Amino acid sequence: MPAKLAMVYDFDGTLIDGIMSDSIVEGLGLDPKTFWEGCSDYAHRHGMDKICSYMFLLLRQAKSKNKPLTLESMQEVGRGLELRAGLEGDDSWFERINGLCKDARASVEHYVVTSGLAEIVEANPIVGEGRIARVFGSRFHYDEDGAQWPAKVVNYTTKTQYLFRINKGALDEGDEDEPNRYMPPEKRPIPFENMIFIGDGFTDIPCFSLVKANKGHAFAVLGADDDKSKKTIERLVADKRVDGISLKDHFKPDGILFKSIGRIVERIGARG
Repeated sequence: MPAKLAMVYDFDGTLIDGIMSDSIVEGLGLDPKTFWEGCSDYAHRHGMDKICSYMFLLLRQAKSKNKPLTLESMQEVGRGLELRAGLEGDDSWFERINGLCKDARASVEHYVVTSGLAEIVEANPIVGEGRIARVFGSRFHYDEDGAQWPAKVVNYTTKTQYLFRINKGALDEGDEDEPNRYMPPEKRPIPFENMIFIGDGFTDIPCFSLVKANKGHAFAVLGADDDKSKKTIERLVADKRVDGISLKDHFKPDGILFKSIGRIVERIGARG
């Protein structure tokens, strides 16, 4: 039976530069850097999860300025997001990865697992065009007046739940029991060793660790110029959290990431 792979991506800082919600923050008349620093401080002072903190403060700011966060406005943000070079077009990353897998007599599915807002990512053309099989992320609950409350919060640790869902084929988020039921490894639709996770640093370490501990593969996409990236690179390499690190041209045909994944796909395809 042909091997089945899962390519799993973080979103902010991975498939896009920066943070998907920055344009919403700016639309509320706020400076993104100040806002995110305030979210971290608020979370620390009130014993909150950082994702809960930013969703709460985003809602509070929107209501205080009488600028409701509607589903339509979120989707507009998603449609306007500029993806990293190589991810769009007829010869996009996704088509090239699909081609590698086809040549290796394997199949592949692409997933996004993000702490950002799933409703934003789902509106991006790469999802509408069917390149992404499923988006797992945080969500707001909306009514006729706009966003009212977090419907789902996905933080850096709970992202790992979705790797188990992909591993077991338990993709229905409404079913909270299925991911916890025992399933023999040989019956799981996508073994962890056939999973490749791509993220951008410390916030993805729980996912890097889970995938690597189960003989899967993990890659970090980082910039090489700033001190924060250099420290991240040093830690990831020293702790053996990832198989490799891409410093430029992450999703282009001649980038180190595409070549590295090509070699992994060949090995997985040969295993069957």
